[in-house]
Amino acid sequence: MYRSIFDPITQAGVDYDVIGLSFYTYWHGSPDDLRANMSDLATRYGKEMICAETAYAFTPDDGDKQGNPFIVYSDETCGYRPSVQGQATAVRDVIEAVASVKGGLGVFYWEPAWLPVKGAGLSNTEGATWENQAMFDFNGRILPSLAVWNLVGGKGEIETAWGGSAKIGRNFEPYAMTDPLVVQVLPKKNPGLPSKVKVLFTNDKEQLVNVKWNEPDWSKQTELGSVKVTGTIAGYSYKPEAEVKIVSQMNLVSDSSFETGRLGEWKLNGDSTACFVENNKNNAHSGKWTYKYWKSTGFKSTLTRKITGLSEGTYILSLWAMGGGGENNIRLFAANFDDTGKQVSVKIKNTGWKDWHQYTLEIPVQNGGVTIGIFLDTNAGNWGNFDDVELIKKE
Repeated sequence: MYRSIFDPITQAGVDYDVIGLSFYTYWHGSPDDLRANMSDLATRYGKEMICAETAYAFTPDDGDKQGNPFIVYSDETCGYRPSVQGQATAVRDVIEAVASVKGGLGVFYWEPAWLPVKGAGLSNTEGATWENQAMFDFNGRILPSLAVWNLVGGKGEIETAWGGSAKIGRNFEPYAMTDPLVVQVLPKKNPGLPSKVKVLFTNDKEQLVNVKWNEPDWSKQTELGSVKVTGTIAGYSYKPEAEVKIVSQMNLVSDSSFETGRLGEWKLNGDSTACFVENNKNNAHSGKWTYKYWKSTGFKSTLTRKITGLSEGTYILSLWAMGGGGENNIRLFAANFDDTGKQVSVKIKNTGWKDWHQYTLEIPVQNGGVTIGIFLDTNAGNWGNFDDVELIKKE
């Protein structure tokens, strides 16, 4: 992108001194990506550079119910928890990336003092949409993460009047999995646990690490139920855990949590700008991808998927849903499961952000297959997310 801007400027002989870059992890990638881009700019143009704006959230919460653009950053190898510590670490890593590049001058934060009150945000007549990325809490009290600007230089340790503190840290330990690791497997089958997992360190940074699992002999695991497996990470005392569910029926919906980042075998009849897969860990029931809908005007859409090769019997279809509510109609449905042309469905009612509910229905399959789907009839501004679709045969 930068070459498409600065190559023509250079060819036109435009005189300039400094290149300014905007960088937000959740839109632009990791600090390593920033470093790579700046290194290319330094080599190609020989100019000094600044990161003219960056930010990260100290909380995923919304302070004024206006909605915020923040997305939890979590890629395959790196990420940051939306916490005061996570905010400080994300800023520290951006500073380090800029400082490591020849010609990197410094970093500006945008915007540390936008609070969720009128007159303290982008507009004088309403609250903010950036307040969870400020460096003050929703009541205007300074956050310890603000000290990162001094701490990167080796000074500025603080304690706040309300119990917060900031100090220089060097040795960080893993303390939790970034996401629960749950795997389903049939009896006597190896679940194929991953050799690498993402864990949270005490600086609230997510990192991919090697793990060695202490696994049982899976060929002897015949009883249905859950098996807890612990692992070891070289050099650390923390032991990650995996839950292996031994089941008699596997989920017949592949990519059930949309983690490929595509609709794949799902077919959308409707506006693809209103209905799409979203990469936002903060809006997911599991993983970081969901099927999302939102539009400033009302719309109708249907998302369907055909499942074939089914034996005759009763199947259970389920999914998880959450959203702001107020739609005319949302239905999880199944069709084309017999020769009558009838449907079975269950109505979905969204009740708020992160208020997840599971919806289920029974399907009497008689002709070897079924079409499952989600129907939406919305009003202006309605939004919601769907995740973890499951279809299993009832025993």
